[in-house]
Amino acid sequence: MSRDETAVIQSAEERAERGAATQLRPPKKRGYGWKEEVYGTVFASLPLIGFLLFSVVPVGIALATMFCDMDGMNISTIRWNNFANFGKAFADAAFWRSLLVGLEMTVAHIVGLLVSIVVAAILSQKIKGGKLFTIFFFIPYVCSSAAISIMWVQIFKPAGGVLNTLLQGMGVANPPDWFRDATWFPWMLVVTIAWKAPGYGILMVQAALANVNESIYEAAKMDGASKFRQFFSVTFPAISPTLFFLLAMGLLNGLQTFDIAQIFAQKTSGYVTGAAGPGDAGLTSVFHIYNTMNNPGAGGMPVASVLSLLLFVVISLVLALNKRLSKLWVSYDY
Repeated sequence: MSRDETAVIQSAEERAERGAATQLRPPKKRGYGWKEEVYGTVFASLPLIGFLLFSVVPVGIALATMFCDMDGMNISTIRWNNFANFGKAFADAAFWRSLLVGLEMTVAHIVGLLVSIVVAAILSQKIKGGKLFTIFFFIPYVCSSAAISIMWVQIFKPAGGVLNTLLQGMGVANPPDWFRDATWFPWMLVVTIAWKAPGYGILMVQAALANVNESIYEAAKMDGASKFRQFFSVTFPAISPTLFFLLAMGLLNGLQTFDIAQIFAQKTSGYVTGAAGPGDAGLTSVFHIYNTMNNPGAGGMPVASVLSLLLFVVISLVLALNKRLSKLWVSYDY
């Protein structure tokens, strides 16, 4: 082989090696310019700005007004008052009564949770039209609280209402006067909430039931466990974390009930003289805080801020107790 041919072969081999090295070398990453960084920062900061404006700032204002007096909603008129608002808040008997009404509202959510368990257990049996029934049960949950409240006001209406008409048709001579009787008024709210609440719980419990390991049921059947025994020994422990979450949310939502109570109070105001039903029987804690905030004679915004803090403490204690008791029945082993 001549010297020229050898040089050509070596040159070809070198080019081949350089080409292989180039293919093995990872491609250079495209650097982001300053425009992309600015755009990304702006879009990522929008939720943070919203959180600061509509959560952090209001909480900061509320904390500041707890220790001051102010004229209406005019922050520029804030004056230090030596913790006088705390004394007014602790002496507010209506607020402490409203906590009991809030507990009644939690009963509605607990009833809704029980309904969710039963309905989800039935629908999980893959009955015909099960998905359609799931949609029907979920519709009340996504409907407006205002629309649902107005509907139930018409149902409970003493004269010509659907419920009292049915009761009279069944032979009840004197059906309850739902709007004027302080005993029955809060139970209208309970029924309304219990009718609206189960939709979300049904979906959550159905999802939890779908995740239970079938092999556990097969082992239970081999041991001779009945359906009743399987539910309490297998199903309930497996879905207990989901039930704990739903119970906690029910307690939280019950103690914070506002919109339904307010709408019932407005729609029945022609029948009673109380701010929230006869004798304020439907006055929930948040509704009372709302009324206090809009009533300078009752303390206005400063006292309402203190009442909000007290409600936060009460809710925190209730949820902490629920967390502590969950150790007795919630299992995370499935």
